[in-house]
Parts: sequence; structure tokens; C-alpha cells
Amino acid sequence: MVEEPGARFPESYAGAEIVHVFKVRNDGAAPVRVVEFLPNTAPTLVDPLPGPIPPGGRAEVTVRQGTLGRLGLVNYRYLLKTDDGLPDRRLSLGGFLQSAYEPDQPILQGDVGPGGTLELPIACREVERFEILEVTDAPAFLRFDGSARNADGPVLRATVAEDAPLGLHNGTLVVRTNVAAQPLVAVPFRLVVFADVAPEDLPVDLGAIRAGAPFEKRTRLRSRSRQAFEVAAVEGAPDGITVEPAACPEPADSCRALVFKGTGPAATGPMSGAVRVKLARGRDLWVPYSGVVVRADAPVADPARTVTAPNFGSPPGALPFPKPTPPPVPPPVTGKPGEKVARLTWNAGQEEQAYGYLIYRADKPEGPFRRVNARIVPVSDAPPPHKYTYEDKDVEAGRSYYYYLESISKGGVKDRLSGVVTKVIPPAP
Repeated sequence: MVEEPGARFPESYAGAEIVHVFKVRNDGAAPVRVVEFLPNTAPTLVDPLPGPIPPGGRAEVTVRQGTLGRLGLVNYRYLLKTDDGLPDRRLSLGGFLQSAYEPDQPILQGDVGPGGTLELPIACREVERFEILEVTDAPAFLRFDGSARNADGPVLRATVAEDAPLGLHNGTLVVRTNVAAQPLVAVPFRLVVFADVAPEDLPVDLGAIRAGAPFEKRTRLRSRSRQAFEVAAVEGAPDGITVEPAACPEPADSCRALVFKGTGPAATGPMSGAVRVKLARGRDLWVPYSGVVVRADAPVADPARTVTAPNFGSPPGALPFPKPTPPPVPPPVTGKPGEKVARLTWNAGQEEQAYGYLIYRADKPEGPFRRVNARIVPVSDAPPPHKYTYEDKDVEAGRSYYYYLESISKGGVKDRLSGVVTKVIPPAP
């Protein structure tokens, strides 16, 4: 039998390897061999299985459980198979995984053209100066730079190669940092790489064209990144129709017009196709078009007719919604003379989804703030209401410190609960 089939591991950071030893005891009268140990979650490594266990003997099965990319309360399950003819043993290993980063689970996402960039700010309040060191497991068309910074910390900048394949790309990056508690963080990415220069209309609607009558239709090409571009040539126009580049009505280097013009063909019916637009720099693009050729005497509806949408705005004289009033900043709290401790107390209301609490401290009201409780203050098991106390003993007499409180949910997500509280440590008497 397994002595502790439902085991727990101590509170940890996502990305850490959890090492646990399951102890197996043979209560039978014949030797028993562990033939297989099956995890249901990857990545999981199992040390070599023990040899035959004699009657009354004990053995150990060591599991090395990977946790990268998981947050909150987790429960890993395993199956232990032996050759004693008894049913397989179901084992589990549960615990709580937290993130040292903000956002708790960074995600790189957005729409970008070839040669464009995306940025993802990442912060950490558990080190003096947070740094991004390396990015691995990235596709070949993405290049990363973690040297840029904003007020809160580094900015992970991703540059898309000029020859990047168009379309949706997703996966997970692994970012290595200087945070000793959690040096690796999994960063999912979801990118749509689009052609930077694109027509406003797809397909270009040429409308109803009268047979034998001249027509002209314009559409715009725009750079989504607002970069300047030039049309070198347009190819593939059907007989009797020309497609030429021209300036947009509102001149801009990031906008060019395409002018479709010609004479309606004699044969009536649908007309469609695509022209190839060759850019002076960058990829060629295909611009589809469609229309319908009608008889010269056919009635055609007025395409300029418009319908005015109803106005669903606020009625005359309506007052705007009031802005919420922020909670007042509490006055500074001065401790007892000679007592070198900053004592923080708080009452808890709704705690159904809460796992515990985090405390942050700074030497100035504006920060930077760093986490001071290495272990999460757990939610109380006692009947509510709950009152909590945390004592920060790493303080000096004659100084002031600034604190605020966060909750952390069972899903590992942090949420700020308070404003900044000032604690004054009086000088020694």
C-alpha cells in the first residue's frame, strides 16, 4: 500500500520543480514489484522504480513534477501499477502555485505586420531591479529584446521578421529573468501577422456596370502601421479595364488609391477577378474585385441612398454617471515608543474565492513597493468575520514605512485591496 496517497507540497512558485517521494509498503506475504508509474500531467519525471519489495518491506517512488504555466490551487494525479494482482493505486499531489510577475500570467498578443513590433510590459515586486535575461522556445520569425524599460520595469519587445508567414500564430515562450524565486515564466503568445498594406474593401465592389458605358471606381490602400509606401505596378487587369495607382483624396504617405476604370463589356452577368499590386518595398498583394454587368437600358438603384441610424444617446438634460469616490487615505499610525515593529491589521469580508494575502512595503509613498511576506498569509479557517494581523519586524526606529495589501485568489490572481498606509516607528526613548 501507499502510506500517503493524497500528498501536499508546500506553497511554491510556478515553474519550480516539485520533488515528492511516495512511500510504498508491502503488507502481503510475497514480494511485490512496482511495474509502472503513470502521470496524467506533463512534464513529469519519475526516478528509476524500486526493485522487488519483500514482505513487510518499504520502498520509495520519487516524482519530479514540472509546474511551468500553472497558477493557483493545482492537483496532479498519478497511477501506480504493481504485480500483486490488486487494483492500480490512484495517487495525487496538490498544492498552491503563485506568480512573482505582473501581470500574473503575461500574454503577448496583438495584430502586427511584417517588420512591426509588439510590446509586453512585465513587472516584479520581489527583486530590487527586475531584468529579462533570455527568451527561448520562440518561432524563428520573432526576435526579442528585453532591454527597454518603463516606470514599472522591463518591456519585452517582439519584432516580426519581414518574411514572417501571414496568419495566426500561437504558442508559448519561456522567459528567463533574474528573479531567484521564479527564474522562468511561461508567456503564451497569440499573434496575427497581416500584410501591412491592405485595401479598405475586400473585395472591391465595382457595383453595377452598364454594358458599353464608361465607369470608374476607386478604393484605398492603407498601411496599417502608418508607414509610407509606393505602388510600383498593377498587373492582371481584365481586357478593357485599367487599374492605376493615384493619390488619395486626403493626401498621406501611408495611403494610395487604386482607380478601376474602363468600359462595360458587352456580355452581361457577374464579373470578378483579382489584380496583383506590386509595391516598391514589401510583399505584393492581391486585390480581388467583383461587380455585375447589366444591359445598357437596365434600371439601376441609386447607390448613394443612405439610411440615418437612430440616435440612442443620452436624453437632453441627462446627468452623467457619477465617478466613484476613492477611499480616503488613512492618517499615519505611530507605534509604541521602543517597539521596533510595524503592525498591520485588516478585516476581511467576502473570502469565498480568496486563498490569502500579500503585503507590500516602500520607503516612500510613491514606491517602489516590494513584497515583505515571504509566505502568503492564509485565509482563516475559523467562522467569519475574520480579522488578520501581520507584523513587519524588519524596521528601524525613527523611520516611516508605507504599506498596502493585496489578496491572492485560489486561481493565483492578485488583486489590490487597500490604499497606502503609513506606519511611523518612533525613536527609542
